[in-house]
Amino acid sequence: MKKIVRQYWWGLLLGFLAIIIIPVILQWMMISIFNNTSGGSDDGWLGFWGGYLGAIITVPTTVFVTIWSILKQIKESKNQFERQIEESKNQFERQIEENKNQFKEESRIDNLSKLLSIIISLRDDTIYFKIHLKCNEKLEKTCANDKSAEWFFNERFLEFQKEFNTISILLSPNDINRKDFFPIKEALDDAEKVYVSQNEINPILQSLEKVVDSINRLLEVTKKKI
Repeated sequence: MKKIVRQYWWGLLLGFLAIIIIPVILQWMMISIFNNTSGGSDDGWLGFWGGYLGAIITVPTTVFVTIWSILKQIKESKNQFERQIEESKNQFERQIEENKNQFKEESRIDNLSKLLSIIISLRDDTIYFKIHLKCNEKLEKTCANDKSAEWFFNERFLEFQKEFNTISILLSPNDINRKDFFPIKEALDDAEKVYVSQNEINPILQSLEKVVDSINRLLEVTKKKI
C-alpha cells in the first residue's frame, strides 16, 4: 500500500483537490453562468454536502479495503506458494537422500556377498587340496610330480589376496577390515612351511585344517555384517 501511495501520490493529490474544487465550481456556475437559478437553498446544499461528503468517505474507504484485501490475499498466496515450493524442495532432497542411502546399502550388501563368495571359494579350494593330498599314500608323489601344492600356496593365495583387497577396500572398516585377512595369511604361511618340511601327510593335513578354521572365522564375521 505504501508503495502505491509513493508511486501515485500526484494522482491522489489531484483527486483530493478535485473533490473539493468541483462542488465549488458547480455552485459558482449555478450562480454566475446559469443565472436563472437561485443557487440552491440552504437545506438543498446541506443535503448535497451531506451526501457528497458521505460518498467521499464511503467510496475511498471501500476502495481502500478492497485493494488492501486483494493485496493481502496476493501476499498470502505468495507465502503459501513459497511454502509449497520449500516443502517440495525438502521432500525432493529427502527422497534423494533416501535413494542415496538405499543405493549405498544395496552396494554394501552386494560387496559383502561378493566377499563371502571369495572367502567360500578359498575355503573350498583348501578342502579340495586336503582331499587331493589324502588320495596320495605317499607325500613324495605329490612333491615330485604334482603342481597342485605350488598352485595352492602361491597362485591361489595371491589370487585370493588380490580379490579380497579389491572388494574390502569398497567397504567401511565397520563392515570388514583387511586386518581380518591376516589370520588366514598366517595359517597359510604355516601350512606351506609344514608342507615343505614334513614328509608325513598328517601334519600337513592338520595345518590345512587350521587354514580352514581361520577362513570359517572370517566367514562368520562377514555374515554378521549382512
